Amino acid sequence: MRWNDRDRWVWSERPTHEVIVSLEHFEAAHAVFELQQRPRIRKERTRHPYVLSGLVRCGLCDRKMQASWNHGKAYYRCKFPAE
Repeated sequence: MRWNDRDRWVWSERPTHEVIVSLEHFEAAHAVFELQQRPRIRKERTRHPYVLSGLVRCGLCDRKMQASWNHGKAYYRCKFPAE
């Protein structure tokens, strides 16, 4: 799954629920969150190293590719070929 870009979000013309977090607080928290984003290094133990794990994306659907070890080499494939 991917998050939609903010310019593609759908907003209601009238609020249907009571506001829990104000728009100003949301945007301030979002700004802090974006500043803290940095590449994460996996610390999981695996039998085989996957050098490109989490970095390779499908050319058709832009989703992250799944890594698997086959015939002594790392291979990467799209998890959602049916879509």
